[in-house]
Amino acid sequence: MEIVVREPAVAGAFYPGTPEAVSEMVDRCFAAARRPAVTGKVVALICPHAGYIYSGAAAASAWLALPEGEGRDCLVLVGPNHTGLGSAVSIAAADAWRVAGVLYSVDGEMARNLCSSLPGSSRDDAAHLMEHSLEVQLPFAARRLAPGFSILPVCLGVRPDEFGLQLCLELGDALARCLEGRSALILASTDMSHYLSDAAARREDEPAIQAVLQMDPEGLVRVVRDRRITMCGVMPTAAVLRAAVGLGAQRAHLADYRTSAEASGDYDRVVSYASFALTAGES
Repeated sequence: MEIVVREPAVAGAFYPGTPEAVSEMVDRCFAAARRPAVTGKVVALICPHAGYIYSGAAAASAWLALPEGEGRDCLVLVGPNHTGLGSAVSIAAADAWRVAGVLYSVDGEMARNLCSSLPGSSRDDAAHLMEHSLEVQLPFAARRLAPGFSILPVCLGVRPDEFGLQLCLELGDALARCLEGRSALILASTDMSHYLSDAAARREDEPAIQAVLQMDPEGLVRVVRDRRITMCGVMPTAAVLRAAVGLGAQRAHLADYRTSAEASGDYDRVVSYASFALTAGES
């Protein structure tokens, strides 16, 4: 039976269009990354999703919290819905995703389990077809994880209100239940402030960063909402924080923080990027 493959949507835009060029650019991202000082087992990562020239080094910094060749059976990716298509919680329905020449199998059993345990979710590819926030993470995963892991892409289209917060907490709880006993890694995809000056972005992002470091999903959503911080993946981040705590994570580490000004030279209008590793075990 022919499998359904979700093909790349942003190759040649957010990252290069050929596998060879992607590999070279990911090399440059890791060369410019900052290795975080973390201990214990990494349960989850929080990574940005802009064009690699701007946010790739910040994303690579989080991935450096993992030993190279780390064996995981599944990578769960939770990102925001930038297109408005699909349902509030859209779990990928395709059999596989192809990114930079690599075919990643979607974990159909886990997708079915998650969908059945979370009212309001659906197996829905509409939200994923043109969405970039999860696709751009996979070349980094391929570099740090041992081959053979499956993926579970989840796209969230909910607002930072009380209803959206409750849904994200329920998603986090459902993920923790579905992943219990698995050697999975969870990743939330988000950028931080958009189109402020460099100084203003750093100032505005600080309370959101502190909420993540305190592993407080409710506090994160409320501070982003109340201060109108333009953190596009706040809801995926809240869901992943909740799931990570449910799976035993005890600490959050800021792996990197930078703005697009480092690449563009424009300090008047930036997008900012933070990356984190959430760990369990040794303190």
